[in-house]
Amino acid sequence: MAIEQIRAAIQASPEVLAMAQAAVPDEVAIAAALPPAITLREQFVTERGVVAALGLIAGESFLASLEAFAAASLYPGHPLLAYQGGIARQLQWLKRDGIDVGSDAARAMLDALTAVGTLNGADVAVIKGLAEVATPVEPMAVRRAIFNDDGSRAV
Repeated sequence: MAIEQIRAAIQASPEVLAMAQAAVPDEVAIAAALPPAITLREQFVTERGVVAALGLIAGESFLASLEAFAAASLYPGHPLLAYQGGIARQLQWLKRDGIDVGSDAARAMLDALTAVGTLNGADVAVIKGLAEVATPVEPMAVRRAIFNDDGSRAV
């Protein structure tokens, strides 16, 4: 997480801000109180991966919802009509090599299918989470966020 992001996170929480403004800030405690930085990695997920992540029943429901959407006759003006063919193709990739749920395009597709009610938001969060890597905030980064280079307080 960048220093400016850490400062913003400190200032967003009254409790963490109070810790940062103490005479001697406890950088370790502050770092532990901050949310980790989330980065995305390439993560191909197949049908098997969906079932492994969601469980047999929820995984089957997730896959069946995708299949139903791909086969549906969407009304003219449906917000995803233009994307239905591409989504159907992605469904075929799920059966073979998988879909990279760390890619912006795949994540946007999953979000769009959630927005129109095709997929369950909690299930989508689990699938997208497979590509997320949480990195805790380092105490030294907290120190750099609290203090300016000249030693004066930034927060």
